[in-house]
Amino acid sequence: MYPALLNQVRGLMGGSLIQLPATVGEFAAPESAADIERYVRWPHAAGELRVKLLKLLWDAIGSEFASRHLQYEMFYAGEPSAIHGREFRNFDWAPAQELVEKCLASYNKDSR
Repeated sequence: MYPALLNQVRGLMGGSLIQLPATVGEFAAPESAADIERYVRWPHAAGELRVKLLKLLWDAIGSEFASRHLQYEMFYAGEPSAIHGREFRNFDWAPAQELVEKCLASYNKDSR
């Protein structure tokens, strides 16, 4: 689920994560601080709060740590196709097959 969650966050954030100030020093420079407050704010969050949230999201999806964590989550149980094969071989197919047969038997081409 982790890779899918990260893709959702990326989709929701769009280019916001790329427009972030390079350093915290941007808040000390009057020109850039004014631009941050004007262009990086949300209706209910000032620019500084939004930058903090976006930096947190960047740490989760774009930083070196995030890349290593994604790699770990994708492969900690083993190589995905090997895991899927094992799950396929060990799945109890009998109840699923019975359900399909029950559904198919419920159709009667002669009744209208």
